[in-house]
Amino acid sequence: MIRALILDFDGLILDTETSCFAAWRALFAEHGAAYSLEDYLVIVGTTNAARDPVALLHERTGRTHDREVLRERLRALEHARNHTLAPLPGVVALLDQARALGLRLAVASSSSRGWVEGHLRTQGLFERFETLVNRSDTLRAKPEPDIYLEALRQLDLRADEALAVEDSFNGSLAAKRAGLRCLAVPNAITHSQDFSHVDARRDTLEGLDLAALLREFER
Repeated sequence: MIRALILDFDGLILDTETSCFAAWRALFAEHGAAYSLEDYLVIVGTTNAARDPVALLHERTGRTHDREVLRERLRALEHARNHTLAPLPGVVALLDQARALGLRLAVASSSSRGWVEGHLRTQGLFERFETLVNRSDTLRAKPEPDIYLEALRQLDLRADEALAVEDSFNGSLAAKRAGLRCLAVPNAITHSQDFSHVDARRDTLEGLDLAALLREFER
């Protein structure tokens, strides 16, 4: 019996993925270089270490750039988009349904705690979640299972008692590696990724009947 939902954050609760891709693309353009969706998809759901965009910028421009200057510019470009964002369609309704069904809620994200908590507080959603687990020095980023395993530990649940909700290949792979069932809800950035390993896929959370979905899984 599923007793908890564990949700990703970026691209699932808030469309920060589109903002981040647009920011990197603009930053590259400012230096006369191109940054493609294919470049960005490598790091979606994990960390920049998967394919360091700054190193890629150095490579494509043939010049070394100050990382801190680039980070400051990237933050400014992202903020210009992110401060206007609202939760993606169906997110709040999903949280309401989960509460009505007595399900526990957690967030499992490869992003930093400050990033996720800050956005959740801005959106008035932070208090909805029992726990928030992020990458750290001891928890490897997705697609490794560490973050999901830690969320299960904090909730004191077995893997078969929780359902992961993810928007990316890396995130959904992490959930499956941790032994969870996984619902994939891709966004405009990730819709072309491979989700053949997940248990269910929906195009959007909007209009999702959570009780009916859980009955499907439990059968």
